[in-house]
Amino acid sequence: MDNSLLLQIEKAKKSLLSSGVVCFPTETVMGLGVLYNDVDAYHRMNVIKERPEDKPYTMMVKSIQDISKYAVVDDKVERVIETFMPGSLTLLLKAKDNVPEYVTHGTGVIGIRIPTNKEAAILLEQVKLPLLVPSANKSGNKPALNSEEARTIFGDEVDAYIDGKCIGGQPSTIVDLSKDNPILIRKGPVSFDAIKAVYNGHKFEDTVICYLMKDNKMLMLFRNKKEVDINKGKWIGVGGHIEKGEDPLTAIIREVYEETSLRINECESVAEITFFFKDDIEVMHVFTCSDFSGELDYDCEEGTLKWISLDEIFSIPLWEGDKFFLKPILDKEPYFEMSMRYEGDSLVEYKKF
Repeated sequence: MDNSLLLQIEKAKKSLLSSGVVCFPTETVMGLGVLYNDVDAYHRMNVIKERPEDKPYTMMVKSIQDISKYAVVDDKVERVIETFMPGSLTLLLKAKDNVPEYVTHGTGVIGIRIPTNKEAAILLEQVKLPLLVPSANKSGNKPALNSEEARTIFGDEVDAYIDGKCIGGQPSTIVDLSKDNPILIRKGPVSFDAIKAVYNGHKFEDTVICYLMKDNKMLMLFRNKKEVDINKGKWIGVGGHIEKGEDPLTAIIREVYEETSLRINECESVAEITFFFKDDIEVMHVFTCSDFSGELDYDCEEGTLKWISLDEIFSIPLWEGDKFFLKPILDKEPYFEMSMRYEGDSLVEYKKF
C-alpha cells in the first residue's frame, strides 16, 4: 500500500476520533462513516446526507468475532455469518445493550456487515471501533462509485476522503435474521435462497460460470479428467466456486484466468440459477464475455476446452437444465433468474422469473 493511502487513512482516523464524517470505498459503493457511539457525528451525517433522523444506519465491524460483541448470535445466525461474511451482506440482528438506542431507533435491531476491501478493513483496524456506514449519496440519489464522484457530491462537507473505487457497484444484500425466519429486505450480490439454505442447515454452494464468445462460437469445457466429478461427461462453461469474501465478478475473473489463461476485460451478468438437489442448494451466477485478452491455454486440469459453434451447442452432452437457460442467454434476453429442481441427473422442475 502506498504512503499516500496510508496518510489518508491516518487522517480519516483522526477525523473520526474528533467527531468527524469520513468517506471511503467499500466493496459495493462508496460509504460515509462515523463512530457508532458518537451521537454528534451521527446527527451531522444525517444533515450531510439530507437523510431523515428515523432511518437507521448499518454498523460496519472489522471481523466476524466483533459481531457477537454488539449483536445476539445463535447457531443459525452463526452459520450464515461463517459462510457469507465478510462480503456484500448486511444482517439485521438483535442488538446488545452496548449499542446506543439512537442507532437502533428503539427497535433493538442493528444492521451489521464486514467489508472485504482493504481501505475499509484497515480503517476499522486503526480506529478499533465499529462505524455507522451508509452509502455516499444525498438521500434519494445514486451512491458514488469512486472517490472523485463522492468529492463532487459532498465537497468540504466531509472531513476526510480515502481515495479508491468500488468493484461491485451494487449495494449489499440485506436480510433480517432478528426474527424466527429470514426476511429479505434488499436484494443484492448474495443470494437470499443461499442464505435461507444455510440458515436452515442445508449444504450450500455459491458458484460462477462464464460463457466466452467469439466468431459465433462459445468456449466450452468437457469434464473428462477427474474420476469424481458431478459434471463428468458433460460440457459446461468455464467457472467454479466463489471463495470466501469474493463477489461473483471477482470470482469469475479469477476462475476464467485459472482455467484458460484468458483475462476478462469486460463481461456481463446475465442470469442467476438456483439448483435444488435432495438436501443441497447451489446458486450459480452466470456471465457472458466477448471482450477478453491473452492466449488460450487448452491444457485445463478440469477437462478439455473447445470452441463450439453456436449452431452445435444444443447437440452436445449438456445438463438437461442448461438448455433452458442457455437459450434465453443466446437470444440476448434481459437479465433473468431461474430455479431448477433435480432428482439425481434428472430435471424434475424449472421456473423462470
